[in-house]
Amino acid sequence: MSPKAINGEADRHTHHVDSALPPLPSPGPPHPAAARVDVLVIEADPLARGVIKDSLRREPCLNLLAEADGRDGARKLMRSCPHCVVVIDPYQPKMGSSVLHEIAETCQWQVLVFTATRSRSYVSQAVAAGAMGYLLKENGACALSAAVVSVASGNVVLADSAARALLPMPAGGSTRGRLLRNLTEQELRILRFLSLGASTSEIAAVLRISDSTVKSHVSHMLSKLEVRDRTQAVVFAYQSGLISVADFDWTPAAHRD
Repeated sequence: MSPKAINGEADRHTHHVDSALPPLPSPGPPHPAAARVDVLVIEADPLARGVIKDSLRREPCLNLLAEADGRDGARKLMRSCPHCVVVIDPYQPKMGSSVLHEIAETCQWQVLVFTATRSRSYVSQAVAAGAMGYLLKENGACALSAAVVSVASGNVVLADSAARALLPMPAGGSTRGRLLRNLTEQELRILRFLSLGASTSEIAAVLRISDSTVKSHVSHMLSKLEVRDRTQAVVFAYQSGLISVADFDWTPAAHRD
């Protein structure tokens, strides 16, 4: 893996929202007084690991706590650093994708997969194992810090190609449609915004409601969709057809006054 391969310009995640939904504001920089986020890096390739660490160190609110180059090192960190955001490439010889399930069962890491692998099965496996983010190395490391901050805030972050891998599959469509019909109009709006990468505060600002009201709607929505968390709700939105390929053309900048 060359530095150029993972240190190039990142593609902006752009989406389109229909006229029924107001545009989201562009997210601002992290608040300078915000608590620092502890981050772990688990990457087998030493060159790639160095580029990732350099990128993370440029963000003042991130604290690069430790690193590992394989499953054995990851297991030690699971015991010593149970509450962190972890940037990991599980699809490498020294790792194995089952490490994501081991993480979910052992500690409370917020997982951001940063990999060269884009297949539908790998994206689905990662999300099913609890990963809150999935970015591709080919898009560069420059968007990684913002993604880590977003994941630390409880948001779901998906590269466009990873999101496309979650678009509708034939099986289960009728069940998903039935569950979607249980949602109120406001819950549907919030689900779409979550799927487009919006944070709780951004959704609250657009809909002119409080953060606590957004969280209440999300809680009801998860129950109605029979999913355990926001990540599964986002996957549900993509696979049910609530988000389409056309949504990837939308950008908040196009709607700013």
